[in-house]
Amino acid sequence: MTGLKVETPVSFAPSQNDRGPVALSIELVVNDALLDNAFQAALRIVGDVSVRKRGTTYGFATVEGSSHVLLRSQNFRDPEAWDLISIGDKVSFVLGKSRGGEYLGCDIEIEDKYWAP
Repeated sequence: MTGLKVETPVSFAPSQNDRGPVALSIELVVNDALLDNAFQAALRIVGDVSVRKRGTTYGFATVEGSSHVLLRSQNFRDPEAWDLISIGDKVSFVLGKSRGGEYLGCDIEIEDKYWAP
């Protein structure tokens, strides 16, 4: 499970193995209140790029404690910025919604590079 930080809420099934207690079926506990409020107020928020595969035109950003936000290459303020982002980079955006009702980033900008060569 990637992207978890200290104090990130999760749910799990407690279990035991030969080495002691273990957690099974770990799931992120999601609270979209922050996203809902930001969407309604048209606020710019910051998230961490959590999924980005080269050769694709989409990825996802994670906003602490919320579900993933879809990032599409065509929604970047600077179209060339899409090729510059990597997992861990901070991006800011205003929220929109896809046809399916999922949150997506609009007017996306790179805020901070996780690693720069």
